[in-house]
Amino acid sequence: MPETPLKIPVRFAFLEVTSRCNFRCQTCPLVRMKRPMVDMPTDLALRLVDDLVDNFVFEDLAFHVMGEPALHPDIGLVVRHALERGATVNFVTNGSVLDESVLHTLVANGCWRIVVSVHTKDLETSRSRAEAGTRRFSRYERKVQSLVGRFLTLRAAAESSTMLELHYLDTSAYRPRLDVIGDRRTAQFVVDEWSQWLVGSGFEGRAAALPAPADSGGLGVLHQTDPAGGSVELARGLRVRFKRSYSFGNSVVDNLVRVTPVRAGTCKLPAEQIAILSNGDVVSCCVDHEGVNVLGNVNVHGNLRDIWTGPVATRFRSEFAAGRVPSARCAQCLGRRFRAARRASQEAEYA
Repeated sequence: MPETPLKIPVRFAFLEVTSRCNFRCQTCPLVRMKRPMVDMPTDLALRLVDDLVDNFVFEDLAFHVMGEPALHPDIGLVVRHALERGATVNFVTNGSVLDESVLHTLVANGCWRIVVSVHTKDLETSRSRAEAGTRRFSRYERKVQSLVGRFLTLRAAAESSTMLELHYLDTSAYRPRLDVIGDRRTAQFVVDEWSQWLVGSGFEGRAAALPAPADSGGLGVLHQTDPAGGSVELARGLRVRFKRSYSFGNSVVDNLVRVTPVRAGTCKLPAEQIAILSNGDVVSCCVDHEGVNVLGNVNVHGNLRDIWTGPVATRFRSEFAAGRVPSARCAQCLGRRFRAARRASQEAEYA
């Protein structure tokens, strides 16, 4: 009787069920993305969930690389299947289109965490969270508040351990060019507003203060590996986190930043992540949003184990292990950034 092969250990699995999104954010590479915005066929998504659970060991499964997963017409079915197969699900959404049935599936079936990427704090800075078409920030704000209220009610009724985190952008390193949450005073204002809303809406909220500044810089309330680290608890199961604004591997930089690609270097992500795009391409990591480093395609090369252990993926990881950068995309991602000299007109613009 043949032995069952050991599962492949990775840290994170990313299954992009759709590359479509109803928002167009300044801080997201989707606004510049050239690959098609398509949904993954439901039968393929279900098969890949099985493939991941059967062949890999991972800390959590997310249903995005790019895109808003709640836009997929069968996301509830896919999520339920993943949870029934025992996957630890980390569901990331902008919160604008997450309907009641999907929310119930997440909460009642033991989803580990729901992340709502709010990012901005008010109408003035909502340009960083611009939705395709016309939308006022106040409408989005009401949707997020409604989502939080429904979540807390469902969580209590189901006696669930699911967490919901509201993520805002820590842009303290990017002021004045991008100023969403640029200082601790503004961050505390966000926390206080949520605390007041919870009490005013009849939920058991609590007054919360930001933790002491961390040595890592920024606001001192940054996204950390520990799900409880760097966050502010508002109520049981509800947290706010201020997540440092990220360049997506030097893909989202302003016009005053120049990037010099590296010629040598290492990166652990290709060995720690498996990422599948909505067209079935398996790419080197979740930062490869454009799908440049294609290691194989599940519609052509069979299952994920065959692709992971195949010559293309093995060579890719081996190059990094030897200190050689395997692709131009990786060289750009690891590149060194510097700020170019400003023209007089630019000085006035960013003063």
